[in-house]
Amino acid sequence: MTTIPEPTPPNHEADVSALITAIRDLVQAAIPNFGLATAERRRKIASAASLDDAFFEATAAACAAHEDLITAGKATPSDYRNTVNYSRFYRSLAEEFRMISRGVDDMVSEVRYEFGTCALMVYNYASRTNSPDERRTLIPHVAAMQRTLGRGRRAKKAAPVPTPTPIPNPLPPVPSPTPAPRVATLTADAGHGPQNWKGE
Repeated sequence: MTTIPEPTPPNHEADVSALITAIRDLVQAAIPNFGLATAERRRKIASAASLDDAFFEATAAACAAHEDLITAGKATPSDYRNTVNYSRFYRSLAEEFRMISRGVDDMVSEVRYEFGTCALMVYNYASRTNSPDERRTLIPHVAAMQRTLGRGRRAKKAAPVPTPTPIPNPLPPVPSPTPAPRVATLTADAGHGPQNWKGE
């Protein structure tokens, strides 16, 4: 039986690290004032940074017609127009980076799909083998694969438990009529001393 030697695996860590360094160096050299803002800074600048391009254009026209507005705003009409152009083109660059990022994610998913399919075939074969010798050696490996099979997959949301309809309380029992109290009547026994009380 010929043993096929395993090829030396590529050094993905070194390759990706070198690529990240090259991209960072290129971006920092080519884009003036490139940098990441803190969360606090993003909140602070969000209002003015989200102004519409049409507002910048209208401001530029107003400043061009009234020079005192340039002093009030501390910027020239060309500054406002340049801001619109700067935003338009560098936003397209940001979108391109997002597309590249999405492409890298898709590339990783394709590789994982290819060999994930192979791994599932291995698991199915190992789970169904009937050879006693193979089962004895495969049991711990199958158990390990079974324990880790669901990891990394997004768990499905549990269906909401329906709220049971409340059962109305039964009507209270109708009280039995209270018997009328017995009325004592005074009777007299003729010729036999004092009168007696008798209940009716």
